[in-house]
Amino acid sequence: MRLRNLSKLVIGALATVMVVVAGFAVQLGIDADTEWGPSRKILLVMGLLLLAAALSEQIIRASRIASKALTKVLGNTFQAVLGVPFIDESLKTAARTVSTRSVRLREHRAVMFLRRYVVEPSQRFKSKVAELPPAAFFTTSKHRSIYLLSGVIFVFIASLYLWLVSVGFITAWPRTTDYYAMLGEAFLEGKTHLLVEPDPRLLELSDPYEYEQRKTISQIWDASFYDGKYFLYWGPIPGLVTAFVKGIFGIRLGDQHLTFIFDLGIFVFGALILMTIFKRYFYDLPLWTLIPGVLLMGLANPLPWLLSRPAVYEAAIASGQFFLLGGFYWALTAFGDDDVKPNRLLLAGVFWSLAVGSRTSLIFAVAVFLAFTILRIGIVGKRSSKWVEIIRPTLSLLLPLIFGAALYAWYNYDRFGDILEFGHKYQLSRMNLHTLYEYVLSVAYVPPSIFDYLFNPFRSLSVFPYVKATIGGHYLWPIHRLIPKYYYTESITGIFISTPYILLAIIPLVLLINEKFPFGSPKGGDVSITVNQRNRLEILWIVVTLACVLISIFTLLLSFVATSMRHLTDVIPILLILSTIGMWIGFYKVQNDKPRRWVFSILILGVTLYSAVMGFLLGVTGYHARFENLNPELFDRLTRLFTW
Repeated sequence: MRLRNLSKLVIGALATVMVVVAGFAVQLGIDADTEWGPSRKILLVMGLLLLAAALSEQIIRASRIASKALTKVLGNTFQAVLGVPFIDESLKTAARTVSTRSVRLREHRAVMFLRRYVVEPSQRFKSKVAELPPAAFFTTSKHRSIYLLSGVIFVFIASLYLWLVSVGFITAWPRTTDYYAMLGEAFLEGKTHLLVEPDPRLLELSDPYEYEQRKTISQIWDASFYDGKYFLYWGPIPGLVTAFVKGIFGIRLGDQHLTFIFDLGIFVFGALILMTIFKRYFYDLPLWTLIPGVLLMGLANPLPWLLSRPAVYEAAIASGQFFLLGGFYWALTAFGDDDVKPNRLLLAGVFWSLAVGSRTSLIFAVAVFLAFTILRIGIVGKRSSKWVEIIRPTLSLLLPLIFGAALYAWYNYDRFGDILEFGHKYQLSRMNLHTLYEYVLSVAYVPPSIFDYLFNPFRSLSVFPYVKATIGGHYLWPIHRLIPKYYYTESITGIFISTPYILLAIIPLVLLINEKFPFGSPKGGDVSITVNQRNRLEILWIVVTLACVLISIFTLLLSFVATSMRHLTDVIPILLILSTIGMWIGFYKVQNDKPRRWVFSILILGVTLYSAVMGFLLGVTGYHARFENLNPELFDRLTRLFTW
């Protein structure tokens, strides 16, 4: 209870600070504009909502006392009024009149016609449809209904992604970059460097990594340049995918195709993880509570944003997150009631190896997943008292990772003569990373990065799509005085601003550690104390694992020299899983209290709708107004349609 009261106190204090900052931003020197912009409005609303959440018990208690008092007063008043003879007789006459007219209305020809030829046939049709084998197959089983619901959402998300990546053309996708296609072609030729020959003038420069020396020379932007050859510092796995597809089917995949495939794959594995957790631990909850998490796994910012400029950067990030989530899904489903499935742990190891091979910075997240998975293997194996029950699944998990690490080491050695050199410091970018690589990571970047990733506001527009991401607010007082000169930001909207749904992630972290919850059984029946305790510990394992993974990823992001919207892809899916678990636990907490349940349900639907719409609208604007530039006719029609 102390932890619970402390959490309420912290939330209340944070909410108060948010309200004060929003109300007195000008006086505090935070905002020079006296007009209330969208960021201040959102900060005020979020502060008020958090304050209401912290004081929810007091508000509900006061509401009940007030409602009882009001009911008593109104009851006495009505009783006194109805006691007046004139009013009493008038009400009786009115009641007789209404009763007579209602009978006449029910017997009216038009009403009888509607009842006979519309209402009754509709009811019969509905009953017959429900009895048909396909409908009965899904409606008679909640388990199958879960898959049907998720399948419908998948079709919706896939269609929306197709529309976004093609900027409305559907069949003709605008090209972006083809870096991974070039890498795949190099792999097919047995090379680890790109087959494109550098401009001879680039070889003659004293320092080719200095932008001012090479800005007039043709080059592959952001590629790594070493020993007179071009390389890619991004992970090679998407390049292997393009090599496989071209070698087998003769199709050349661009980076836009890879981004679409892996982005949709993130949704698939994210939805599968949520469905698995729901069926195991929250099966007794209403089916609709599965919708928010699954829907936002496809619509939360920046997942649609990746498709607004599906280039090599987005392809690498989406690929890494796809394999990271896939590995967690296989690890999660590898554990049964009292056994471990080594074949699924083998798949988990393969996927996590591919995650690092797609995005090297995920190595710390994979290490955390690996540690907690081995810990759970040990706990389950200890029950059987057989070492083989621990060694076999552990080896199944580790062998793919060891093999993948060996291949990646060889890949680096073949390119740069060093197994730990990934080529990032040889990147041809604006910043001379070759001489300034010590500034790539710094704790000095943490304060502005926290603001950018969590709170940076969007710019409101008067016409569709109404919102636009802004450059990171590293200039915000007083943080701007602490920033090294090499720190830079791209367009970004803070996750608290674009996706307030993720605030629900605090529920499992606070409540699960302190209290026990009556998790439902897969069959929807009563749950024994033993199963309750096991479910609680398993959920706790999931929450703690994901929280530690989140910390490992965020620590690296916050200390990196640059902030960008696409980087949020590394954390949003995990945050959505934690938030959805928090929402389910919160629903269990209030399910026996009707007023709280209604308030909580409305809050969930509100933040879900807001987060989904914001994710989609930000995805339409993107980095470079891709819709507006590549399909101006459609964009103009949309602007006219949604502008009042």
